[in-house]
Amino acid sequence: MERFLTLIGRKIPIDAPTRQLLETHGQLRGFKAGDYFLLSGETKRYWCFILAGMAAAVDRNSEFGTYYRYVVVPHGYFTGTKHPFSQSQPGLFIQFLRPTTLFLLPLDSFRYAQENLLPFGNFVQVLKQRRLLMQEALAEVLAQSRIRRYGTLYALLPEVFHALNDEERRKLLRVDRATYYKAKAVFGR
Repeated sequence: MERFLTLIGRKIPIDAPTRQLLETHGQLRGFKAGDYFLLSGETKRYWCFILAGMAAAVDRNSEFGTYYRYVVVPHGYFTGTKHPFSQSQPGLFIQFLRPTTLFLLPLDSFRYAQENLLPFGNFVQVLKQRRLLMQEALAEVLAQSRIRRYGTLYALLPEVFHALNDEERRKLLRVDRATYYKAKAVFGR
């Protein structure tokens, strides 16, 4: 718990009410690589912040076979619903790609903290901006031809590129194996 509070404290000052809510309602949990947090059709009413590790939103019902809609790197977040203000199913799997430590906050507590505790609300705004920039970059990557996606991922999201292995990168880029290795050879990495 202290690890999460220390991390937030580096970004914004934490007041006593914010600290109390996070300590009272938050929890730390560890997961092994390959574990699922969420199966398709399920909801888990938590806001999940990755302290260490990595997760992917896995879609298995697509024309591409199994692929990643997005990945979440350390100091990123995801929810067990469509978004923090929803109770709907996200319609995908959340799988941990590495051993992962999460800070979990029930969505009711998250919403209260975001709306009523200025330090936490400010922290969430920083996280949302980071997430939006990553989503825009991934959209730019996927707008490229299948061969160019590899190099564009390297250029626009180097943190993600280096954190993934070849198979994970291929799933994020939504390309078949032959195209992936051809693109890798063309790019030279």
